[in-house]
Amino acid sequence: MRELRKDPVLNRWVIISSERAARPMNPFSVAPEKPYTYCPFCEGQEAATPPELYAVRRPGAQPNGPGWTLRVVPNKFPALSATSPALATDSLAAPGSENSQSDGLYQRIDGVGYHEVFIETPEHSQRLSSMDKTRAADLYHALKARLQVIKKDPAMACAQYFKNHGRESGASLAHSHSQLIAMPVVSRTLGEELAGAANHRIKTGGCVYCRILRMEGDSGERLITAREGLAALAPYASRFPYETMIMPMRHSSGFEDSSPELIEAFSSLLVDLLAALADMFDNPPYNLVLHTAPFAPGHEEAYHWHMEIIPVMARAAGFEWGSGFHINSVPPEIAAARLRKAMGNE
Repeated sequence: MRELRKDPVLNRWVIISSERAARPMNPFSVAPEKPYTYCPFCEGQEAATPPELYAVRRPGAQPNGPGWTLRVVPNKFPALSATSPALATDSLAAPGSENSQSDGLYQRIDGVGYHEVFIETPEHSQRLSSMDKTRAADLYHALKARLQVIKKDPAMACAQYFKNHGRESGASLAHSHSQLIAMPVVSRTLGEELAGAANHRIKTGGCVYCRILRMEGDSGERLITAREGLAALAPYASRFPYETMIMPMRHSSGFEDSSPELIEAFSSLLVDLLAALADMFDNPPYNLVLHTAPFAPGHEEAYHWHMEIIPVMARAAGFEWGSGFHINSVPPEIAAARLRKAMGNE
C-alpha cells in the first residue's frame, strides 16, 4: 500500500509505504552495549549523583545511601539550571518579560528550569520491559509527585518526561533511567498539539483525542488493547514502524491528575507493551515520550494526555529532514495486529 495520511491533531502528513520494506539494504542492527566497569546509577554509588529529591526505600534504609528501589535526583549535567539568577530572584518569566532579551531578530531568556533523572532500578541490567509491575508503578507515582511539585513553581510553563532505551535511542548510560525537564516556555510540539486540539474543540465542541478513541474503538483496526480505563493503539498517521500511543479512555488533560489506580493500570499496560516489543524484536531501542498539558489552566477541556512509544527501527534521512514528511514502511493496521498477537489479545 502507498498512502499519504494526515495527523488529525497536528495536520502533519505521513507517507505509509509498505513496499519500502522490500528495499535491498543492510539490516538495521543494534550495537551491543559495552561491558561496564563503573556506573553512577548502581546501588552503592549514591555519592556519584546529587542528593535525591524522591526515593522508594526498603525499611530502615537511609536517604542517599543503599537500600532503595527507585531514586529521583537532579541531573548532574542539566540542560536547564535551577540556579539561574532569574529563578533565584523569583522573577523568571516567559518571553516578553524583563528577563527576555532581544537583539533585533533574535530573542533569548535565561536557561532556567528543572532537569531530573529517575533511576528506575538499583540493578544495572534490569529493563523496564521486564520490571515487576509494582516497581514500575512506583516510577510513575514518582513522576506524578514530581510534576505536582514543579507545577507549583510559577516560573515553569510545562514539563517533558522521556526515556531513551538503548544507544540508538540517544541513551548515554545503559542503566535503566528516564528524565524530566521542566521549562519556562511551552515546547513547540506541545504548542502545536494545543493549537490542534483547541481548533477541533472550536469546530466540534469536543476533544479530538476522545474522538480518536471512539473511532479506533469502533473500527478495531489500530486498537491494540483497551483495559482498566486505558487504550493502546497504533496512530492512524504513524511516523515510525510500531509507533504506539497509550491514552486514558476517560478525558484527562494532565498526567499529574491521574488517580493512583489509573497510574497502576498505566504502568502495567506499558510494561506489557514493552515486553511484547522486546520479544518481537529482541529488545529494540526505543523512546518513551509523555505528552501532558502545560501547567497554566485553560487547556483542561481540549487537551488529553498520552504516552508515545517509539521503537527505533528506522532512521530519518534526507527526504525526512528536507520535507518534514516521514515514510513508514509498516502500516499501523499491520503493526497493531502483530502487537495484539504478541500480547495475547487475539
